[in-house]
Parts: sequence; structure tokens; C-alpha cells
Amino acid sequence: MIDDHDNAQELDAFERNALRHIKAFLDPERAKSQRTHRVGQPPRGTRVRLAVRRKRLDVDSEFIHDSDSISFLEARFDAEKAARAAGYPVIGYVIEYEARR
Repeated sequence: MIDDHDNAQELDAFERNALRHIKAFLDPERAKSQRTHRVGQPPRGTRVRLAVRRKRLDVDSEFIHDSDSISFLEARFDAEKAARAAGYPVIGYVIEYEARR
């Protein structure tokens, strides 16, 4: 025996989903304005590249950290903290700051 209540709920969910897709198709500007940032990328922030070492007299390695902060100074502190947590106790210098928008 088929339950009419379950069928009605499935039909309602289907209709809501179809209407949402139709509205998005008819008004693409509205759909674009709802997106706040690209998928997989931080909406803004700073990418910091550091020269780091595991020992004092070791060769420099590059460490890249993406910070949510737009301040270069805060981003540098975040990157240094992340580098130390990753096992690089010696921070050489900042190679580059890159503002991400």
C-alpha cells in the first residue's frame, strides 16, 4: 500500500527544488550576488612566503601560509606561528607578501 502523505511530501520537495532552479535560471544576476567568494579560496587575506629552517645551519626552505588577515604584520605572525607548529623552529625572513582578494 502506498502512503499518500509520503508522496505528497516528496512532491512538495520536488516542486520547491524545481522552482528554485527555474528562478535561478530566469534571474542569473541574483544567483551571482548570493555567492560571497570563490569555492576553495579564502574571500580575502594574505599569502605569506617565509624562508624557514629546521636547524640553525641548514638550507632555507620555503613555507607558504594563507592567512585570513589583510594586515601584513598579522599575517606574518600567523605564518610564523604555523611554521613553528609545522616543525620549523628557525624563521629566516619573509620572501613575499601577496594580497589575496
